[in-house]
Amino acid sequence: MNQSRGLPGGAMELGESLEETAKRELLEETGLKARKFKFIDVLSGKELYFKYPNGDEVYNVICVYLAEEVYGELSMADGESIDLKYFSPNHLPSNLDDRAKLIIEKHFR
Repeated sequence: MNQSRGLPGGAMELGESLEETAKRELLEETGLKARKFKFIDVLSGKELYFKYPNGDEVYNVICVYLAEEVYGELSMADGESIDLKYFSPNHLPSNLDDRAKLIIEKHFR
């Protein structure tokens, strides 16, 4: 099975702000924390179509944050990841998922 690589992210929980969601998802998916989060953009549109394994279909609205002053050790605690690694924008893996590609190409290249 070919696994695609993505960026930390996920759905907002009841009562959370956007920044609180970014903070929680970073910790849950990577074990890392950040002292600051910088708001980058809101992305939406047909290119953000996603079909879940259960068949549910959605068009995502993605709020992009940049985690600054990141600390901690990479660890997989959420049961969703199979591997965690840092990549420089100039040496990204070829199997990025479409949402990750869109975010990186638009804001980090």
